[in-house]
Amino acid sequence: MKSKKKTKPVVIGAQLIPGHKYSAQPGTLFECLAVTEKGAAKLRSVMSGATFTAEEICMYEDGSISWSDVHDLHYEKAKQ
Repeated sequence: MKSKKKTKPVVIGAQLIPGHKYSAQPGTLFECLAVTEKGAAKLRSVMSGATFTAEEICMYEDGSISWSDVHDLHYEKAKQ
């Protein structure tokens, strides 16, 4: 099986949009709940309900995201 080639970040410090869902590598779906003035985003895993604030968000060519730092991790009931 061929491994998927990781794409280079297109936007470092990407500003996410509240209410939109984003795929994180390797494919977990997160909903953006809010963004801060400093560009951090409050994200919630659609599957597990893990909710946290992500900083230094990178967006890739395929629209997926990653981040370098997480804080305020807690669990909320995931929306079905």
